[in-house]
Amino acid sequence: MHAIYTDAFFLQNGTLGEFAKETIKKAIDIIKAQDKKQKHFAKYVIDFVGDDLIRNQLQELYNSNFVKQENLEEQYMRLIKEAERIKEKMQKDN
Repeated sequence: MHAIYTDAFFLQNGTLGEFAKETIKKAIDIIKAQDKKQKHFAKYVIDFVGDDLIRNQLQELYNSNFVKQENLEEQYMRLIKEAERIKEKMQKDN
């Protein structure tokens, strides 16, 4: 029965659970490395995790590594624009 199950899913090196485990591990590695080129893969994996506890933990890890960084980058760009605006105003006032 196990062989039929494994063959049905074309799993050559283990079971479906092993495949899921390795895929989730890859997503965690991407998140921890803050690999922006592959962050969409990590988000895709998170969205397909069926277990609420695991999915929520992965989402928290994702948010703490990517969403927080994106917010900081947005803040930085906003402050740069504000500094440029103030600099221009100071030059006009002089």
